Amino acid sequence: MIAELLIAPGGDRWQDSSIAELFEKRLEGSYELYMQYIQSMRRVLDDINRELLIDSEWAEKLLANSQLTSSKRMKLKAFFSKEGLSHQVYKFKLCNNEAMRKRLFGELQNYNDKLERLFKASDEDLRIATNRKSKQQSKAIDTAICSFWKKAKSAYQALASAWTCQCQQHGAKLLLQYRIAGKAEFDITLKGFIASNWLVQNIRVSEVDETEKARLDESITPLETVPIHQPSRAQSYPNGSALQMKGNADAIVKSRRHHWWPFTSATHSSQSPSVTPTCVTASSSRSTTGEILNICTSFEPLGTLCYGYVSDQNCRYYLYNIPHNSANVMPSVTLDQILQGEIHPVFSRSQRYTLSLIIASTYLQLLESPWLSPSPKRADFLFPKGNSDSTLVEIDQPYISQSFRLMNKQDALSTSENSFHFAGALDHLGILLLELCFGQILEDQPWRKRLPAGENKIEKAGYDVLAAREWQCQVNEEAGADYAEAVSWCLGGNRSVAPEKWRQEMLHRVIRPLERSRDYLRTGGVGF
Repeated sequence: MIAELLIAPGGDRWQDSSIAELFEKRLEGSYELYMQYIQSMRRVLDDINRELLIDSEWAEKLLANSQLTSSKRMKLKAFFSKEGLSHQVYKFKLCNNEAMRKRLFGELQNYNDKLERLFKASDEDLRIATNRKSKQQSKAIDTAICSFWKKAKSAYQALASAWTCQCQQHGAKLLLQYRIAGKAEFDITLKGFIASNWLVQNIRVSEVDETEKARLDESITPLETVPIHQPSRAQSYPNGSALQMKGNADAIVKSRRHHWWPFTSATHSSQSPSVTPTCVTASSSRSTTGEILNICTSFEPLGTLCYGYVSDQNCRYYLYNIPHNSANVMPSVTLDQILQGEIHPVFSRSQRYTLSLIIASTYLQLLESPWLSPSPKRADFLFPKGNSDSTLVEIDQPYISQSFRLMNKQDALSTSENSFHFAGALDHLGILLLELCFGQILEDQPWRKRLPAGENKIEKAGYDVLAAREWQCQVNEEAGADYAEAVSWCLGGNRSVAPEKWRQEMLHRVIRPLERSRDYLRTGGVGF
C-alpha cells in the first residue's frame, strides 16, 4: 500500500478513507499535531510556488523549449523574443529574491525536522506500548502455566468421576507437552474398554469458553439417536465424518499422528484381563444435557466429533474424538531402555535436549496433580515405536500412564499446596536432566558407584543426590551455561525459594534456560 502511494503522489489511493484511518490509528495522540505541520508545509510550498512562478504558463513553455535553441543566431533571436524577455525577467526576479527563497526553504526544512522528531517520538511510544503489552501478555501466560497443575488435577477428577462402571481396570496414557500457553487441553489414550471389546480410545479433553460451550452442546448427538450395540474387536471404525467437521475439528484432525497408540510397553500389557465387567447400555452413558455419566460406554456413535463433557466443580471438560485405526497395535519403549542403550540408533544431543525440556515442563505442569508422582521412574516415560521390528521411536512425544481412581480426603491433603515438598521432586528432575544431558544413567557413574546403595528409599535418594551434585560439575563443559543453570537449580538452587513461588522460579531458572539450549542446537549453534 505504501509503495502504491509513493508511486502516484496525489493519486486515487490518497483519497482512500481506510488509509487515513490506519494512519490516524498509527499516530494516535500525535495525529492532530502532524496535520498541523502538514498544513503549514503546504502553505510554505504554495508560497514557494508563487515565488518561483512554477505554475505560470510561460515558464512551462520556456522549460519545454529550452533545448531547441542550439546555434548562436537562434539563441540571440530567442533572447529578443517575447518568451526570451520573459525568461530574463524571471531570472532577474530569482536573483533579487534570494533572501525570500532561503527563508521559505528554511521554514520548509524546519517543519520537516519537526515531522521527523514527531515520528521518532511516536515510534518510541509505540515500542514502549508494544513492550508493555507483550510483558503483560507474557506475565499472564506465565501465571496460567504455573497454575496449570490445578486444571490438570481438575480434569483428572472429572474423568475419574465419570468411570461409573464396575470394570475397575481403566487407565490412560497422557501425552506430555512443552506448553507455551496455559490452555487446559489434554491428549489422552484411554484403555480397558472390555465391555465393548475396544482396546483403546483416543480423545482430546479440553476446557472451553461459554461461546464454544453453547455450540458444542448443540452439536452433541441426542440420546435417542445413539445406537445400542457392542462393536466387534475386529471391526474397522470409520472416521470420515469427523474429518469434515468445522471449528475444533480442524485442530483435532491436524493433531499429532500417533495419538492412537495402544497401551503396550515392557511394563504395561494390552492383554485382556479375565475380569467379566458389568455392561452398561449407551442410553445411560450420557444425560440429556450432554454430560457424560459413564465414559466406559459413551463413545457411540463412532463418527461423533464431540462425545459430551465431564465436570468437576464449576469446570466442564469436553471430550473430542481423535480418529485412529484400532486394528494397528504399536509397541512402546521406556526412557530407561533408551538411556541404557537397548534402543538403536542412539539419540542425538538435540533430541535429548528437546526431551529434557518436555520432561521439565511436565514437572512444572503436573506436579501436585494425580497425573505425575513426585519421583517417577525412567520406566514410567513411554515412547511409541512404528512396529515391533522398527527402530523409529518418537522421542519428542513421551507419554505417562495413570489409572483412574477418585481421590479421597487423605489423597487430597497429601497433594495440597501446604503439604507438598517440591525439593525432593526437583532433585529427582535434576538427576533426569543429568542423564539426558550425557545420555547415560546415574547408576553407571563412578560418583554413584563409590557410594553405598542405601538401605531404604530415603537413603538411596540421598546418595543419588550426592552423586548427582558431583556429576553436575561436568555439565557446563558438556552442554553449556544454560543447561548447567537448570540442573544446578534443581539440585539445590531451589532451596532458598519460598514454597508458594517455586513454580515461577522454576519457569525462569529451568524451563527458559532449557528452551535456549534446545533452540541453540536447532539453529545450528553447535554442529552435533
